Amino acid sequence: MAATTLTLPELARRAGISESTARRYAKQFTEFVPAESRGRVRTYSEEAITVMQRIKVLYDQGLGTEEVRQQLESEFQRTIDVEPVAEDGGGQSPEAATGSTSLEAQGIVREFVRYIRRDNERKRQIQLLKKGLRALRDKIQQLEHGQKSLPSSEPEPDPRIDALERRLEELEQRVLDLETREDKPKTFWDRLKRNK
Repeated sequence: MAATTLTLPELARRAGISESTARRYAKQFTEFVPAESRGRVRTYSEEAITVMQRIKVLYDQGLGTEEVRQQLESEFQRTIDVEPVAEDGGGQSPEAATGSTSLEAQGIVREFVRYIRRDNERKRQIQLLKKGLRALRDKIQQLEHGQKSLPSSEPEPDPRIDALERRLEELEQRVLDLETREDKPKTFWDRLKRNK
């Protein structure tokens, strides 16, 4: 027995949302809404009803789009559309193709997503560290300026300046380490070739 598929209007009606809202959710959260494309027609599986209803509840709770996305990541598996094609380009239908092509493509996509996430996380860490470095430099300048404004007798060095300068050096070294880390191949495709 074939799985039931729904058109967008049917999906919207069954999920209890307007068609335009369903269209927006399907577009914004494509990776969580199980769907299949056949030419220009896109149909959705019954699981998409649950996803659509959950998105509505999350928005109703006042969450923003990124927060909704994060919640969906923790609750639902991501889906991808893969239409296997014969090696010789002979027009083999997706139904006739073996599942190995689909599984291989899914594995490649998963690896690519992990790679992008790690790279984005590293970039985020670098940005946070650079922001911290700027704040430390500003604080050191404030303290040094405060010392210079003291009477001309030999002021005693402020131990906070030394501590901040040590922390600044540590953070600069950490940023340098993150930026020059060589634990990954130069490109995603190099890494993919290495794993085969």
